[in-house]
Amino acid sequence: MSVHHLHDLTQTLNPLARPWLPPLAERISLDELYFEKPQWTSGKSNLEIVFGKIDIPSRQTQICATHSFSKDGNIALFSGPGMGKTNFLLTVGLDLARRNTPEQLNIYLLDFGTNGLLPLLNLPHVADIIYADDNEKIPKFVARLNDEMRRRKSLFASHTVATLEAYEQVSGEVLPKIVLFIDSFEGLRGTPNELALEGIITTISRDGAGFGLYLVLTAGRLAALRASLQSNIKTKLSLKLTDDSESKTIVGRTQLVIEDLPGRGLIKVDSPEIFQVALPNKGMDAFEITENLKEEIHTLDQQWKGSRPKPIPVVPENLTSSSFISMNDVREEMDKNALPIGLDIETVTPISLPIAQFKHLLVLSDKETNRKNAFTHIFEVILALGQVTNYSIELFDMRGDYRDFESKVTSYHVVGEGLFDIVNTLKNETLEQRRKHEYEEKFILISDLSEFMKQEGIEDNDFALLYEEGPKVGLHLIFSANKNFFTSSVGLSGYLRERMDTALIAMKMVNQTIFTRSSNVKEKELPIDQAYLHYHDVQTRIKITK
Repeated sequence: MSVHHLHDLTQTLNPLARPWLPPLAERISLDELYFEKPQWTSGKSNLEIVFGKIDIPSRQTQICATHSFSKDGNIALFSGPGMGKTNFLLTVGLDLARRNTPEQLNIYLLDFGTNGLLPLLNLPHVADIIYADDNEKIPKFVARLNDEMRRRKSLFASHTVATLEAYEQVSGEVLPKIVLFIDSFEGLRGTPNELALEGIITTISRDGAGFGLYLVLTAGRLAALRASLQSNIKTKLSLKLTDDSESKTIVGRTQLVIEDLPGRGLIKVDSPEIFQVALPNKGMDAFEITENLKEEIHTLDQQWKGSRPKPIPVVPENLTSSSFISMNDVREEMDKNALPIGLDIETVTPISLPIAQFKHLLVLSDKETNRKNAFTHIFEVILALGQVTNYSIELFDMRGDYRDFESKVTSYHVVGEGLFDIVNTLKNETLEQRRKHEYEEKFILISDLSEFMKQEGIEDNDFALLYEEGPKVGLHLIFSANKNFFTSSVGLSGYLRERMDTALIAMKMVNQTIFTRSSNVKEKELPIDQAYLHYHDVQTRIKITK
């Protein structure tokens, strides 16, 4: 047989099965796993993801590592330091974002590690990133998720269905899936917010799937998760761990050994198999991969023009007078003829008093620094409102603290200027306006009520007359006092205790006896830039300027 005949014969024969396939590559990018790169589409969300490649020698095949949140629920990956658990989250996050619009998918990033999730923050799908020490943000986050599950439960009940899938079929409304990405769960241990966060995470692991809420979680050890949480996570993966035997506890008994390679691990198919986590993007090194990831996320961010999930509102750490007054929401309140008092600590929206229903405002505290700061805050807000409305502003500066503001008010008075005559004129003008049915908005600010009432000739009845008749002609008193001024139940103290209905209280409610507390929640000492607004018998904790 000639060489040509042998060549022709070999071309017709099927090659024999090799005893093994080439080993998994040490680096696989997510793009290499697609037959066709996912694209955004309308309609229902797509929670079928791909995140790596599996080697199955017994079948002589290598397949994509996939996960269906809708079918298989939550997923957790366990890994030793530096072995790729954060890359796993980045890959899953990017794959989900490629498949779903922000109207179909909302993401929360819970980073208890070393800022590994930051590259995902600019995805239009991401509502917020939360760290273990976010003491203000975490209670709001927990409340938001609990409220959302209650809301969805109510929606389902109104359509007599039990799951999100059934609700969408019956109602025709598509609710976004919500996925929590949790990096380094053990980093939550020992923090003040551990119980609150672990509680909501466990609740979602147990009940979330029916409402469209899921977890993608990583940890350094299986023991980092309590048994109640472990039992609610069906899919568990393991990369290289310090103790090789722990991988077998997580995935199942096997003779396979995980190589000491980042991203290499064990996954349960029918039996445990070796797999490789895909990298989110191509790149020669970690820096290039991260840069390519940022570039793609920036592209997705720019492409999306629709609605986005709202971040968890948090009051600014330092709120200056200029920044508060320049806020769009605050300016809108002023344009509607309302007096913005501060930012609601919970909603971070302005709390305002409509001038049409406004009478007077007491500024109260047990500390001089807090009282002065609160009075200064409200004074500067009134100055800004005066610029919008041209209201008259008259200041009685009892300690000379506000001399720099003299040119900014309509009238400025200090001790020693014959205050009795000035007050007497105010009384007469008020009574005359009342007789003529004239009305003109005017703010009278008194920086220290105790010092004001000590001035020669000024009587309790003088203040009471302005307090009683002033609002009928547009006159509003803004007066500051220490809580000790109101120890008596007679005289001006007793008169005001019976009538005051609006106050800015820069102290713990439990430490004052003028107003009935509307909440029995245990209070912490208020910082200088926080206070309570007492209005309509309810106290609201607010952020003020300093």
